[in-house]
Amino acid sequence: MTAPFHLIDNADGEITQGDRLLLWRDGRIECFDATGIVSCAPNAHTPDFPDALDSTLRRAAGNVSSLRRLLPIGGGMVSHQTLRFVDDDRKTHARLSAWCLTADGGGRALVVQLRPLRGYDRTARRIEEGIVALGAAPLDAGALVARLFPKAPILPADTPVEFAADEPALSVARRLIAAQIATLRQNEAGIIADVDTEFLHDYRVALRRMRSIAGLFSGVIAPQRAAALKLRFAALMRPTGPLRDLDVRLIDAARFRAMVPPALHRGLDAMEELIAARRADAQAELAEHLRTATYRREMRVLERLFAPQDGLRPGPNGGDPIGLLATRLIDKRRKRFARLARAIEPQTPDVAVHALRIEGKKLRYLLEFFAPLCDRQELAGLLRPLKQLQDILGRFNDASVQAEDLSAFTQAIDPARMEGAVEMAAAAGALHAALAIRQATERRALTDALAAFDHADVARRIRRLFPEGSPHP
Repeated sequence: MTAPFHLIDNADGEITQGDRLLLWRDGRIECFDATGIVSCAPNAHTPDFPDALDSTLRRAAGNVSSLRRLLPIGGGMVSHQTLRFVDDDRKTHARLSAWCLTADGGGRALVVQLRPLRGYDRTARRIEEGIVALGAAPLDAGALVARLFPKAPILPADTPVEFAADEPALSVARRLIAAQIATLRQNEAGIIADVDTEFLHDYRVALRRMRSIAGLFSGVIAPQRAAALKLRFAALMRPTGPLRDLDVRLIDAARFRAMVPPALHRGLDAMEELIAARRADAQAELAEHLRTATYRREMRVLERLFAPQDGLRPGPNGGDPIGLLATRLIDKRRKRFARLARAIEPQTPDVAVHALRIEGKKLRYLLEFFAPLCDRQELAGLLRPLKQLQDILGRFNDASVQAEDLSAFTQAIDPARMEGAVEMAAAAGALHAALAIRQATERRALTDALAAFDHADVARRIRRLFPEGSPHP
């Protein structure tokens, strides 16, 4: 049987990188792993997001971001055959299913699934040997996709910047920023095409990392140049703010719906329609900005500036070994984070909690930047409690920011000019009250988490990971 198919993945290629294939064909979705097809479910069309998948398929597809839109990576025709291996007495020893994929561009690949019956393992081994002899091999999803669709619109996986402890700090800073600039360029097309909101999110994270390197790598880049770079990176970030704010509001819309009575959902619908319209305008404006000659020229200048033959002038610490600098920077940031954390009390103003969140993010960035200098498994164990604490800080901050945004939104509601203004105002009032309750809940969770957070243990683990030059307590 032959039918059209579409290969599905997100722009990060998370399904393929998990050595799985997700295929839509003939009105259903099929997921393959190294053992062959593992799950299938009816689907009239290709799903937009992973959460639209059947729960079994969702699990089979692996650890895939629910925020990344699923895209048709490529299409073609697939033929499926099932063979039975029988002995002279017509007893079935094994069944073999084979899917032959032919891409529209001409590439071909074969996916097979061998299912031996109980007691016929020897037959299965002989069949497997024959399959390998014919040139087949266990599923390698990455190689298969590359063969079928060599121009698939999948972003390359982030390649960590590797360096040794004795490498000059300026060289490492330059390469770290160059990697983030590459991430900016990779996400531009997705932002312009409005494929999904995560392209803009990744773009902004890369910009924040660039600003962090320029600011946190104290004395590595000449001070005046470092200050100028921070301003340039901030200027790149500025046009992205309005769209990201509206994206977050729409992402939160489903959660908001569960926070207010159903009788007020009409007001939420009207709010969502208004935000969606504003978002469309903001997206078009940002897409136009990214197409401008001014923006493209700025990116070319930055790419040249951080190229291997760069013109960056070192600061007083630019020639220091990166291992020694890493220890100093991380210890300094860890002490600052601990000092702010110990000052948090139940009545601490929101602005101080926000400052702790920012400081925690800077500490995490430094630890991640310097991952090549330490055991990554131990680093992951250290980052885990920091990320858990940051998650609570993030939720608290989100509730605070959402409440402020909602107040501003409510004040801008004009009953004379906006359809559904009364319903929107009622829904906004109920939502504001619900957010206040949520914020209070997150503050209690934060107080408990900070009380349980072991600063001394964090300090010990950091000194163990980055021992060179570590100051003693």
